[in-house]
Amino acid sequence: MDLIGATGRKAGLTLRYSRVAMSPQLKRQMEEMLGYGLAIEGQAAVDV
Repeated sequence: MDLIGATGRKAGLTLRYSRVAMSPQLKRQMEEMLGYGLAIEGQAAVDV
């Protein structure tokens, strides 16, 4: 949370470039976990 707070106090250009730098990593992590999440959701639906 400290990184988020510190970044929030920076200038707009710094925020924009930080978002550009962090977005690919976050997108990759979400894509990697998507299959797992769908499998868990499917199991939950079957258990009902």
